[in-house]
Amino acid sequence: MPHYRKQWTSLLFLIFLSACVAPYRPIDPLTLEYEASPDTLANSPVKVTYQYHVLQEAGNKKYARNERESRVSLLGVLIDNQSADTLLFPENFLIMAGADTLYPLYLDEADEALSRYHEYDPGTAGFWEWLFIYLIPEISLSAGEAKANKAFRKELDQYYLVFSTIAPGTTVSGLLALPVEKNTLLNFRLLNAK
Repeated sequence: MPHYRKQWTSLLFLIFLSACVAPYRPIDPLTLEYEASPDTLANSPVKVTYQYHVLQEAGNKKYARNERESRVSLLGVLIDNQSADTLLFPENFLIMAGADTLYPLYLDEADEALSRYHEYDPGTAGFWEWLFIYLIPEISLSAGEAKANKAFRKELDQYYLVFSTIAPGTTVSGLLALPVEKNTLLNFRLLNAK
């Protein structure tokens, strides 16, 4: 009898642990501390500043880990357009990292690269072991991760800058995923505005 009690206790402990998926913590691009982009648009009425580590600073450690693994960085970007032109992002901007031109990921690509997914391999487990040790915790993990991924996607939908319009005299802040390592120095250049 004590043998079964130990198994049930282990099972309940696993279910409890699997239900402890960290929720997604929102990022508010307006509240970020932005760094000035050096020598970028120096004599221009358009200013662009950015901030790395937005996922990590918001407490989204698993998403930050996905940044490292996928080599995609999610940045907070602030664009202050004091020109007379309406700007389109990214059409009117050139993003450089050294001599390399960077192209922002589309919304779906950013979501796929940075979302959390739990993978497991039950191996050669027997049916009961598979059911109690793998399936039940997997269902709990999947449900928690799906909820977190949905919140992440909702925030990307709200703040993602690709295909944004920046009217004259306005400041826009948002999120942008770039295929670049964190802390890489970026230069933003203005292309022909309309």
